[in-house]
Amino acid sequence: MKFQFNSSFKQPQNKGAALVLVLALIVLLSGLVVAYLSRASTDRRLAKSSFDDTSAELLARSALDIVVGDFKQEIVDGSTPATPPYTPTSTAYVVPMRSGNPGIVPNLIRRSVRSDGLVAPAVPSRASAINSSTDVSVNGRSVSLDRWNIH
Repeated sequence: MKFQFNSSFKQPQNKGAALVLVLALIVLLSGLVVAYLSRASTDRRLAKSSFDDTSAELLARSALDIVVGDFKQEIVDGSTPATPPYTPTSTAYVVPMRSGNPGIVPNLIRRSVRSDGLVAPAVPSRASAINSSTDVSVNGRSVSLDRWNIH
C-alpha cells in the first residue's frame, strides 16, 4: 500500500528563511548602532582634547599679553616723550627692572607678591594685597605656613 500526503499538509521548505532574514537584519542594525556610538565617543574625546588644548593656549597667550603690556608700560613710563622714539629719563631704565631680593637673588622674572618693592617706572605687582598666612580674614581666622604645606 502506498501512502501519499495531501498537498495541503506539505511543509514548506523555506519556513526558517524569514527568521534568518530578520535575525540578519537585527545583527546588521546592531552593528551600525555600535559603530555609531563608538564613533561618537571617539569624536567627543577628540573634541574635549582640542578644547583643553585651546583653553591652555588662550591662558598662556593672555598671560604673555599681560607681561608684554607691563614691559611696554615700563618703557613708556621711564621715557621722556610719550611717543616713539622713547628716550629713557635715566640710564637705569635702559635695562629691565630686577625683582626679588637684590642682595641675594635678583630676578628678572616678576613674582606675585603684594609688596615687591619696585619703584617707578616699574608696573606694580598684580598680586592680592591679602596674605592668607599672616592676615586674618573677616571671621578672625588665618592659615599657618605649616597648614599650607601639608597634603
